[in-house]
Amino acid sequence: MNTKALKLAYSHEIFQHIAICKGYKFSTTHKVKAWFRVDKNPSASVYKNKAGEYKYKDWAGVEMDCIDCWAMAFNRTKGEAINEIMQWAGLADGTGRAFSTHVHIKPPEPIPEPEPQYINPKIMAASCNTAQYPNNYFVQWLVGLVGKDVAYQACKRYNVGTSHSTLFGNGATVFWQVDKIQRIRQPKVVPYNPTNGKRVRTFKMEFFTPKPYTKANGYTPCIFGEHLLATDGQQVCVVESEKTAIVASILYPNYIWLASGGAGKLASQWGVNAQTAKALQGNKILLVVDCDKAGRQGYELAQTELAKVGITSKLVDLFERNDKFDLCDFIVQELTSPQTEQQAQPEQKAEHHTPQQAQPEHLPTLPAELAAHPQLALLIKTLDLELETTRITR
Repeated sequence: MNTKALKLAYSHEIFQHIAICKGYKFSTTHKVKAWFRVDKNPSASVYKNKAGEYKYKDWAGVEMDCIDCWAMAFNRTKGEAINEIMQWAGLADGTGRAFSTHVHIKPPEPIPEPEPQYINPKIMAASCNTAQYPNNYFVQWLVGLVGKDVAYQACKRYNVGTSHSTLFGNGATVFWQVDKIQRIRQPKVVPYNPTNGKRVRTFKMEFFTPKPYTKANGYTPCIFGEHLLATDGQQVCVVESEKTAIVASILYPNYIWLASGGAGKLASQWGVNAQTAKALQGNKILLVVDCDKAGRQGYELAQTELAKVGITSKLVDLFERNDKFDLCDFIVQELTSPQTEQQAQPEQKAEHHTPQQAQPEHLPTLPAELAAHPQLALLIKTLDLELETTRITR
C-alpha cells in the first residue's frame, strides 16, 4: 500500500491513535486545544478534506497529514513514521488487520538517541581560513558594504566559513554553530548572491546541513553566535538570520547579536528548543522580529519557550509592515540609499540651503547621513544603542 492510499484509508484511525498515546483531546466535529503548541488558548481541528483524507490544522495555519503528525508526536523522521504505521497496522507483514479504535495501544518504543557528537576544531578552522574569503560570496558582499577589514573581522568573530559543496557550487557560506563552552555543533551552508547579499533560492533547499553532521548522527544545533556569551548579564539581541546578526553586530557592538536560524527555531517542536536555549539564561534578551506573520508568531512562541526555563525576554517589533523586511534590510537600505550617499558628500555652497534636521536630545550622536531617519532613531531609542561609525570605511 502506498502512502496516499494509506492516508485515505486510515488517517482517521491514525489521528485517534496518536491522541490516545499522547493524551490529546480528539474530535472531528469541533476544535480542540492544539496538540503541538504551548500557548494558553490555541485551537486546532482534525478535519476531512475533499479527497477524503483527515488532516490536522492549528490556529496559526500549520497543517499536517497523519504521517507528519505521527512523526511530530513520536519524534520520528517521515520515513520512520511510515514504517511504524505500516507495521502497527499489520500492512508490512501482509496481514492487513484493521486498526483498533477503542483499545489503548502501546506506543512505539522510543529510538535511543545517538551519543552527542562534536566537530573537530581543525575542520572548522580550515573552513574559516580568511584566504578563502575572496571566493565567499557573502563575505564579498559584506566587504562592499562595510570594507574589507571590518567585514573580515566580523566574519572571523562569528566563525564564518567557505563551502566548496557541489550542491551549491563554490562560494557558498558556512555558518558554524559553536556553543557556550566552545564545542562545535553543526554547520549550516547557505548560498548567497554576491551582488545584493540575498540568498540564492533557485535550489530546492536554500540551505542545508551536510549529511555527516545531522541529528541522526548525534550532531545537534545551537543558537548561532552562542560562543559569544562569555559571561552573564550581557545585553543580547536574537534575530532570525545569521546575516542580520553579523551586520547588526558591526553597527551596534554594545549588544551580543545571535541568530535563531528562522522564525520558529526557538520553539520546542522545531529543533533549537528550551533545553538548548538555556545558554541564554542570566542575560537580558530582546527578540527582534522580522516583518511577517511567521516572524511575529514564531518569536511569540519562542518567548513562551524561554519562559519555561526561567528566561525573561522582550519582543521588539521595529517596523510596521508585513513584507518580510528585517533589521538587516533596513541597515543596508540606509547605508546604500542615494539619499545617504548624497548626504555623505561635502556640503556644497548653495543660495538656498535647507537646515539639517535637528536630532532629538535623548539619542546618541548620529552621523549626519543617518540622523534624519526616524526609523533608525526609533531603533536606537528602543534598544538603547550606540552607533559606532569609526570602524566602517567604504
